[in-house]
Amino acid sequence: LHGVGVSVVNALSTRVAVEVKTDGHRWTQDYKLGVPTAPLAQHEATEETGTTVTFWADGDIFETTEYSFETLSRRFQEMAFLNKGLTLKLTDERESAKATAGAD
Repeated sequence: LHGVGVSVVNALSTRVAVEVKTDGHRWTQDYKLGVPTAPLAQHEATEETGTTVTFWADGDIFETTEYSFETLSRRFQEMAFLNKGLTLKLTDERESAKATAGAD
């Protein structure tokens, strides 16, 4: 993970879960209120690559933690168009609206 973006997300979230597939393995680390809950964990071997960041925005900081799936889907599609080879997957896991959108 690189850049200030992930640091800001971590600081503004109650929980962050990170999964990175690189160097022949899957690695994970979880954070609670910006602090790691355990050391970086190495898991099974894999030839896959990629990063998944899941976060729970802090309701004490933000007015709302409800996001528009359609707005995020459009924005991710724009990002994928501008970054050759980038694949983004957005999954809405809320019970009220289970949906998935992909963009390459």
